[in-house]
Amino acid sequence: MASEDTHYHLLRILEANPEATQRELAEAMGVSVGKTTFCLRGLMESPELGPPL
Repeated sequence: MASEDTHYHLLRILEANPEATQRELAEAMGVSVGKTTFCLRGLMESPELGPPL
């Protein structure tokens, strides 16, 4: 499971550059594209940040 710090860092990068690709996000975070995908999925499934109902 990704830490809250990792999710927060990802959200901050997305806030600054909402059009960033997963590869660009991974490079900015210093992690693999796979970990970035894992974190994005976790955020999308989060009740606080998931898709609108």
